Amino acid sequence: MLDSDDDDEQSENQISDTKANLLIEYMSEKRLPRDQDQLKYWQINSKKFGSLSHIARTYLSSPATSIPSEQVFSAAGIVYDPHRNRLLGDKAAKLLFLKYNIPLLNFNYDL
Repeated sequence: MLDSDDDDEQSENQISDTKANLLIEYMSEKRLPRDQDQLKYWQINSKKFGSLSHIARTYLSSPATSIPSEQVFSAAGIVYDPHRNRLLGDKAAKLLFLKYNIPLLNFNYDL
């Protein structure tokens, strides 16, 4: 006979398997075109993907404040200054992209 610890472990394994199956099912879906509304996709498929849908909608939604956009404008003021007057727009855009996205990757600059 199973005791309560075995029941808990079995329950956790079932939950883990369910989440793994949910992720596998999502990964097997056809990719959406870039011009299709991602939030609408998750709204339509919220019952199918459950908690995965909730996570996606959280990360795809717009920030509640304008602080991130103000930070970008502040950084743009540093990149686009008189000392860098020969910097092309494409290169400046790439510099701004790297400034805000490299920290998200937890990139370590130490060699």
